[in-house]
Formats: sequence, C-alpha cells, structure tokens
Amino acid sequence: MKSLFKTALVCGAIFTTCLSPLVLSAHADVIQKSLPKPVGAQSTYDQNANAQLASISNYTGPISGALDDIHKTLLSSFKLYEQQFEINKAALTGPKKTIPFYNSDTEKAARKSAESLSQITISLQSGDGSILPLLKDAFSTYQHRYKLESKLTLAPQGPPEIAERKLATSSLVASGMAAAGEGDIAYNRANVSMERLNGYLTALQSSADLKTSVDLNTRVLIEIAQQNIAAARVSAAQTALLGNYVMFASR
Repeated sequence: MKSLFKTALVCGAIFTTCLSPLVLSAHADVIQKSLPKPVGAQSTYDQNANAQLASISNYTGPISGALDDIHKTLLSSFKLYEQQFEINKAALTGPKKTIPFYNSDTEKAARKSAESLSQITISLQSGDGSILPLLKDAFSTYQHRYKLESKLTLAPQGPPEIAERKLATSSLVASGMAAAGEGDIAYNRANVSMERLNGYLTALQSSADLKTSVDLNTRVLIEIAQQNIAAARVSAAQTALLGNYVMFASR
C-alpha cells in the first residue's frame, strides 16, 4: 500500500507540473477575453507566443498517454492487492479442513467414566453390572488373573469380626481394581493419541495455509486435554487406593 500511495503522489506531481502552463495560459486567455478592448486597439500577432503554445500542445499527447498508462497500472495494482487480500482472508477464515476430530459415538463413549470412584467400587463389590464396558473388560481380566471373585462382596458371611474384615478387604480390592483399570485405560488412550500425532505432524508439514495449521493446533490441544483428564482420573484413583490401604492397615 505504501508503494501505491507513493506512485499516486508522483503521478499527481507529474500531472500538475506538466499541465500548469496550459492551465495558466487558458486562464490568461479567459481574463484577456473578459476585459474590454481599449478604444482604437488593433489585433496583434505574437509569433513567439504562438510557437510556445504549439510546443506545449505537442507535449499534451504524450503526457496524456503516459498518465493513462499510469492510471491503468494503478488499477491493475489495486486489483492484484484485492485478490491477494481475498486469498489471505480465505486462508484465515475458510472452511475447516478435512482433519478428523475423532468425535464419533464410539469416541464419546470411550471418554466417559463413572460419576465417582465410590460408584465403581460399590458396583464391583455388589456385582450389579453397571460398570462401563471399558472398565468391565479390565476388571474381568483382574478377577480371573488374581482369583478375586470371592474377595468382592458387600454382604460378607460369618461372625461379625470376620465379616467386617471381609468387607474391608473387599473395599480395598475394589479400590485397587479401580486404580488399575483407570491406569490401563489412560495408557491405551495415550498410545492411540501418540499414533494420531504422527498424522498431525505429516499434515502440518504439507500444510499450504495458516488455517490448516490453526485447525491442526486445535486438534492437538484437544488431545492434550483428553490426556490431562485421563491423568487426573488415574491420580484420583491412586489417591483413593492409598487412603483405603491406610485405613485398612490401621484396623
């Protein structure tokens, strides 16, 4: 824009410099015609003045052509500027690119978890089957591997002292399974997220505009948010497990 403004100033200066003699001459002619002719005055012929006027008139054609060329150049420059502006605008505000956001029903379900850790432990102890599918698969593996079926109960049988110990043991086992389950899920999701990052980096390297880069950055921020939430769940489950263990050991 600065270069176009300078060009316009130069054109104005050229126009003013070149046409000033014509304007002054025309103005003088108008003044001369408007004044009353003196009594007894006769017409005169000034050869030098006529030669100068003829010389000036010879320049008007080339000057007019040059000004026309400059005008066309300015219009062309403005048109190119407008086109580049539209390209830059589209690069910043265009439609979203075909970058997967992994927000299908399956992905939404995978991000869910229980409302509380107590809900998980009570569901494990009672066996009511209200545990989310991802956790249920992990818990089934733990129960089979460590023979935990007999350890999980909300209504232990036997004398009061033995029943209380079985209930405390059941709570501790359920808390440990919750922590391990959340850890497994977070680890698996982190691996999947890392694989997706490879695709984001490949897309970023071939990105031709800023809009694509912004969309990719947004997707990476979503990945980070998901991993932070998963880490917070694991940390909460570990804290609950530690608290249950301290309470169990203090009996």
